[in-house]
Amino acid sequence: MQRTARELEERGFRLFVVTLGRPGDTEFLEGNDIANVVLDPNAAAFEAYDISAIPETFFIDGDGVIRKDVVGWRGDESLRDFARTAEELLGP
Repeated sequence: MQRTARELEERGFRLFVVTLGRPGDTEFLEGNDIANVVLDPNAAAFEAYDISAIPETFFIDGDGVIRKDVVGWRGDESLRDFARTAEELLGP
């Protein structure tokens, strides 16, 4: 995900990862080269976006509107879907 996000940054795409700061989160984030991490120990973002599962991916436009919501993680398939969705939402 991070590599795709870096490739799309010049087109205005930004990836932010929100974490509750639970045990194991830091190791996962560091081990997967995740940048732009937001620590949310009080779950404010979880409440604001009505997050129902972890992991859950939201594609949010510049106005704060959720354009797509994906629940779960399916490894390489999720990485391909992430890249495809980001490309579609950014347009040409």
